[in-house]
Amino acid sequence: MKKSAAEPIQREDLLLPTKPAAFPVVLIQHGRIDRTRLETAGYDEPWLLDKLKEQGVERPEEVVYAEWMDNDGLFIQKREPPST
Repeated sequence: MKKSAAEPIQREDLLLPTKPAAFPVVLIQHGRIDRTRLETAGYDEPWLLDKLKEQGVERPEEVVYAEWMDNDGLFIQKREPPST
């Protein structure tokens, strides 16, 4: 039997609130907007285009992958420019 001093500390032990689990919603894959997931997340295409512009993206085709998480916001992975 473990001694109480050897037990790992839990969030509840420190009276910290538990964070709800947040799952990412994939909004763009290979330059294509998934409008169904976008609407399911409660957003529309103009909102997404504004968010892309905030991160320096002019068009969805410039994005390989984009996901939205309520806790973290929008994550974008841009396409690599062609090497010359």
